[in-house]
Amino acid sequence: MVKRNLGMIEFDFRGVKVRAPSQPWRFFLLARMQKAYAELTASDQQSVKELLTEMKLDPLLSLTIKRDIKRHDHLEVWG
Repeated sequence: MVKRNLGMIEFDFRGVKVRAPSQPWRFFLLARMQKAYAELTASDQQSVKELLTEMKLDPLLSLTIKRDIKRHDHLEVWG
């Protein structure tokens, strides 16, 4: 059986404390989204930022992941 989380984490979501399993897949997707954003033209970045701001999701653009996450045999692994 594959363990899909690394333990529990606590974070603030729109003023509410949330406790949830830490899941590398989420971090993998965040890094992938940030990479795609970084590769956009300045004009396209502005459009994406406006959309994310409207949905109150713009903090996703500035979150940082200290370790690289890759895929190997259909699993996320810390690099």
